[in-house]
Amino acid sequence: MNELEPTETLAVTLNGKTVRDITLDAKHTVIGRDPTCDLQLDHPSVSRRHARVTRVLSDFYLEDLDSTNGTLLNRRRITKHVLRPADKILIGEYELEFRSREPAPDLDKTVVMRPAAAAPAAAVPGAAKSAAPQASQPASVRMLNGPDAGKTEMISRAMLSLGRAGQGIAIITRRGDGYYLLHVGGEVFPAVNDQPIGRTGVRLTDADIISVGELRYAFSLPEGKEP
Repeated sequence: MNELEPTETLAVTLNGKTVRDITLDAKHTVIGRDPTCDLQLDHPSVSRRHARVTRVLSDFYLEDLDSTNGTLLNRRRITKHVLRPADKILIGEYELEFRSREPAPDLDKTVVMRPAAAAPAAAVPGAAKSAAPQASQPASVRMLNGPDAGKTEMISRAMLSLGRAGQGIAIITRRGDGYYLLHVGGEVFPAVNDQPIGRTGVRLTDADIISVGELRYAFSLPEGKEP
């Protein structure tokens, strides 16, 4: 269990001065002006429940909670985004830096979060040939019901969010050995082929049917091949 112990923190600064460091040791860390928040930022520019950081195994995701002034990550407004070491989060007048004490990213994070880091491998004969199909042919999900029924989305980013607020939220993320479905929010866990997944998630295979609340998706690997 030691490899899952939290080593990530948020360093909070206001007007250039560090006011607090918080360890991200919970599954959810809610940030806002309300005293009940895990990280309270007492300023009128901050919404009562402004943003949330969610921990899924060794990965962390930042999500805006429909705040009034928005949540900025590295000067860009986001709704949900994976966090990387040294990322700068702007919430109202506060700046929060995401820090990790890990000496270096593992293979999974290199594949999921820093695909460009694998570029030097192209200098090794044959390495570029094996890596190229993965980059050009990501897996995909097709919406089976709801207002976007029939729509297909490629999983070309670090993660793909599924579901909707109030019915449950899940993500698909790429790791070294394949694509995984993970539960992020909501009381009801998502299911794969009508079997609820556990807290550690499940590896997806070609043609799996994913259920998140009332929404259903079909997962497809390129040409049905395993990663």
